[in-house]
Amino acid sequence: MPSTGDPHGYLGRERFLPWHRVYLLVFEQELQAVSPDITISYWDWTDPNQQSFPAWVAAFTETVRTPDQGDIPVERFPGDSGYLAQVVQVIPQILKLSNYSDFTEQLEHVHNFVHNWVGGAMAAIPTAPADPIFWMHHTNVDRLWWQLQQSPAGQGKHPNLSGKDAVLEPWRYREEDVRDIQQLGYRYV
Repeated sequence: MPSTGDPHGYLGRERFLPWHRVYLLVFEQELQAVSPDITISYWDWTDPNQQSFPAWVAAFTETVRTPDQGDIPVERFPGDSGYLAQVVQVIPQILKLSNYSDFTEQLEHVHNFVHNWVGGAMAAIPTAPADPIFWMHHTNVDRLWWQLQQSPAGQGKHPNLSGKDAVLEPWRYREEDVRDIQQLGYRYV
Protein backbone atom coordinates (compact mmCIF):
# COMPACT_ATOMS: atom_id res chain seq x y z
CA MET A 1 0.00 0.00 0.00
CA PRO A 2 1.34 3.46 -0.73
CA SER A 3 2.62 5.66 2.02
CA THR A 4 -0.27 7.77 3.26
CA GLY A 5 1.15 8.84 6.59
CA ASP A 6 -1.40 6.44 8.13
CA PRO A 7 -0.89 3.11 6.32
CA HIS A 8 -2.59 0.86 8.87
CA GLY A 9 -5.01 3.22 10.54
CA TYR A 10 -8.17 4.95 9.42
CA LEU A 11 -6.90 6.43 6.15
CA GLY A 12 -5.26 3.16 5.08
CA ARG A 13 -8.51 1.32 5.75
CA GLU A 14 -10.52 3.81 3.70
CA ARG A 15 -8.10 3.44 0.78
CA PHE A 16 -7.65 -0.33 0.98
CA LEU A 17 -10.41 -1.42 -1.40
CA PRO A 18 -10.22 1.33 -4.04
CA TRP A 19 -6.40 1.21 -4.12
CA HIS A 20 -6.39 -2.53 -4.71
CA ARG A 21 -9.11 -2.18 -7.34
CA VAL A 22 -6.78 0.09 -9.34
CA TYR A 23 -3.83 -2.24 -8.71
CA LEU A 24 -5.83 -5.15 -10.18
CA LEU A 25 -7.09 -3.05 -13.08
CA VAL A 26 -3.62 -1.82 -14.06
CA PHE A 27 -2.14 -5.31 -13.75
CA GLU A 28 -4.89 -6.81 -15.88
CA GLN A 29 -4.40 -4.09 -18.50
CA GLU A 30 -0.67 -4.91 -18.60
CA LEU A 31 -1.52 -8.59 -19.12
CA GLN A 32 -4.00 -7.70 -21.85
CA ALA A 33 -1.31 -5.70 -23.65
CA VAL A 34 0.43 -9.07 -24.13
CA SER A 35 -2.74 -11.09 -24.81
CA PRO A 36 -6.12 -9.27 -25.03
CA ASP A 37 -8.07 -12.33 -23.82
CA ILE A 38 -6.45 -12.47 -20.39
CA THR A 39 -8.52 -11.68 -17.33
CA ILE A 40 -7.71 -12.25 -13.68
CA SER A 41 -9.78 -15.06 -12.21
CA TYR A 42 -10.94 -14.89 -8.63
CA TRP A 43 -10.40 -17.53 -6.00
CA ASP A 44 -13.69 -17.65 -4.13
CA TRP A 45 -12.52 -18.88 -0.76
CA THR A 46 -16.08 -18.24 0.52
CA ASP A 47 -17.28 -21.22 -1.57
CA PRO A 48 -16.96 -24.47 0.42
CA ASN A 49 -15.75 -26.19 -2.77
CA GLN A 50 -12.83 -23.74 -3.01
CA GLN A 51 -11.71 -23.68 0.62
CA SER A 52 -8.38 -25.29 -0.07
CA PHE A 53 -5.46 -24.13 -2.11
CA PRO A 54 -6.45 -24.27 -5.82
CA ALA A 55 -4.83 -27.40 -7.29
CA TRP A 56 -4.39 -25.90 -10.75
CA VAL A 57 -2.06 -23.19 -9.44
CA ALA A 58 -0.38 -25.24 -6.70
CA ALA A 59 2.38 -26.45 -9.00
CA PHE A 60 3.38 -22.91 -9.98
CA THR A 61 6.24 -22.23 -7.62
CA GLU A 62 8.67 -20.41 -9.87
CA THR A 63 11.15 -17.83 -8.71
CA VAL A 64 10.05 -14.35 -9.78
CA ARG A 65 12.76 -11.87 -10.72
CA THR A 66 11.98 -8.30 -9.70
CA PRO A 67 13.93 -5.11 -10.39
CA ASP A 68 13.71 -3.87 -6.79
CA GLN A 69 13.77 -7.00 -4.64
CA GLY A 70 15.80 -9.44 -6.69
CA ASP A 71 14.58 -13.02 -6.92
CA ILE A 72 11.46 -13.96 -4.95
CA PRO A 73 10.83 -17.69 -4.61
CA VAL A 74 7.13 -18.49 -4.74
CA GLU A 75 6.65 -20.81 -1.80
CA ARG A 76 3.44 -21.62 0.02
CA PHE A 77 2.54 -23.39 3.21
CA PRO A 78 -1.29 -23.48 3.20
CA GLY A 79 -2.97 -24.07 6.50
CA ASP A 80 -5.82 -26.39 7.37
CA SER A 81 -8.83 -26.08 5.02
CA GLY A 82 -11.23 -26.41 7.93
CA TYR A 83 -9.67 -23.40 9.61
CA LEU A 84 -9.99 -21.37 6.41
CA ALA A 85 -13.67 -22.33 6.20
CA GLN A 86 -14.20 -21.34 9.82
CA VAL A 87 -12.65 -17.90 9.39
CA VAL A 88 -14.40 -16.97 6.12
CA GLN A 89 -17.85 -18.02 7.34
CA VAL A 90 -18.27 -14.43 8.62
CA ILE A 91 -18.42 -13.03 5.07
CA PRO A 92 -22.27 -13.11 4.84
CA GLN A 93 -22.46 -10.98 8.01
CA ILE A 94 -19.77 -8.63 6.69
CA LEU A 95 -21.75 -8.17 3.47
CA LYS A 96 -24.69 -6.91 5.54
CA LEU A 97 -22.71 -4.04 7.07
CA SER A 98 -23.99 -0.71 5.84
CA ASN A 99 -21.08 1.40 7.08
CA TYR A 100 -18.19 1.41 4.57
CA SER A 101 -15.52 1.76 7.28
CA ASP A 102 -16.89 -1.19 9.26
CA PHE A 103 -17.21 -3.27 6.09
CA THR A 104 -13.68 -2.62 4.86
CA GLU A 105 -12.16 -3.15 8.31
CA GLN A 106 -13.85 -6.54 8.72
CA LEU A 107 -13.13 -7.62 5.15
CA GLU A 108 -9.50 -6.58 5.50
CA HIS A 109 -9.18 -8.81 8.59
CA VAL A 110 -10.40 -11.81 6.60
CA HIS A 111 -8.17 -10.77 3.69
CA ASN A 112 -5.14 -10.68 6.02
CA PHE A 113 -6.00 -14.11 7.38
CA VAL A 114 -6.08 -15.59 3.86
CA HIS A 115 -2.65 -14.09 3.10
CA ASN A 116 -1.25 -15.72 6.24
CA TRP A 117 -3.17 -18.97 5.64
CA VAL A 118 -1.46 -19.37 2.24
CA GLY A 119 1.91 -18.60 3.83
CA GLY A 120 5.22 -18.29 2.06
CA ALA A 121 5.53 -15.30 -0.25
CA MET A 122 1.86 -14.40 0.35
CA ALA A 123 2.47 -13.86 4.05
CA ALA A 124 4.68 -10.78 3.50
CA ILE A 125 3.51 -7.53 1.88
CA PRO A 126 6.69 -6.97 -0.19
CA THR A 127 6.66 -10.47 -1.73
CA ALA A 128 2.95 -11.33 -1.93
CA PRO A 129 2.37 -10.02 -5.49
CA ALA A 130 4.99 -12.48 -6.80
CA ASP A 131 2.54 -15.31 -6.14
CA PRO A 132 -0.25 -15.62 -8.75
CA ILE A 133 -2.70 -16.49 -5.98
CA PHE A 134 -2.25 -12.92 -4.67
CA TRP A 135 -4.07 -11.57 -7.73
CA MET A 136 -6.87 -14.15 -7.53
CA HIS A 137 -7.25 -13.50 -3.79
CA HIS A 138 -7.48 -9.74 -4.28
CA THR A 139 -9.88 -10.15 -7.18
CA ASN A 140 -12.15 -12.06 -4.82
CA VAL A 141 -11.87 -9.26 -2.24
CA ASP A 142 -12.80 -6.78 -4.99
CA ARG A 143 -15.72 -9.01 -6.00
CA LEU A 144 -16.99 -9.00 -2.42
CA TRP A 145 -16.77 -5.19 -2.34
CA TRP A 146 -18.71 -5.11 -5.63
CA GLN A 147 -21.36 -7.36 -4.03
CA LEU A 148 -21.70 -4.89 -1.17
CA GLN A 149 -21.94 -2.01 -3.65
CA GLN A 150 -24.83 -3.78 -5.39
CA SER A 151 -26.71 -4.50 -2.17
CA PRO A 152 -29.18 -2.14 -0.48
CA ALA A 153 -26.81 -2.00 2.52
CA GLY A 154 -23.90 -0.77 0.44
CA GLN A 155 -25.39 1.47 -2.20
CA GLY A 156 -24.09 5.01 -1.89
CA LYS A 157 -21.57 4.01 0.79
CA HIS A 158 -18.06 5.08 -0.12
CA PRO A 159 -14.70 5.70 1.55
CA ASN A 160 -14.39 8.96 3.42
CA LEU A 161 -11.57 10.41 1.32
CA SER A 162 -11.08 13.88 -0.07
CA GLY A 163 -8.40 16.08 -1.56
CA LYS A 164 -5.07 14.40 -2.18
CA ASP A 165 -6.07 11.49 0.10
CA ALA A 166 -8.56 10.46 -2.60
CA VAL A 167 -5.77 10.08 -5.19
CA LEU A 168 -4.76 6.44 -5.38
CA GLU A 169 -1.07 6.93 -6.02
CA PRO A 170 1.10 6.00 -7.75
CA TRP A 171 -1.69 6.22 -10.29
CA ARG A 172 -3.81 9.24 -11.12
CA TYR A 173 -7.09 7.52 -10.37
CA ARG A 174 -9.21 9.12 -7.70
CA GLU A 175 -11.37 7.05 -5.38
CA GLU A 176 -14.58 8.24 -7.04
CA ASP A 177 -13.19 7.07 -10.44
CA VAL A 178 -13.21 3.44 -9.33
CA ARG A 179 -16.58 3.07 -7.65
CA ASP A 180 -18.28 1.48 -10.68
CA ILE A 181 -16.55 -1.56 -12.15
CA GLN A 182 -18.66 -1.40 -15.31
CA GLN A 183 -17.23 2.05 -16.04
CA LEU A 184 -13.79 0.50 -15.60
CA GLY A 185 -14.68 -2.10 -18.23
CA TYR A 186 -15.14 -5.28 -16.25
CA ARG A 187 -17.76 -7.29 -14.40
CA TYR A 188 -18.03 -10.37 -12.23
CA VAL A 189 -19.89 -13.48 -13.34
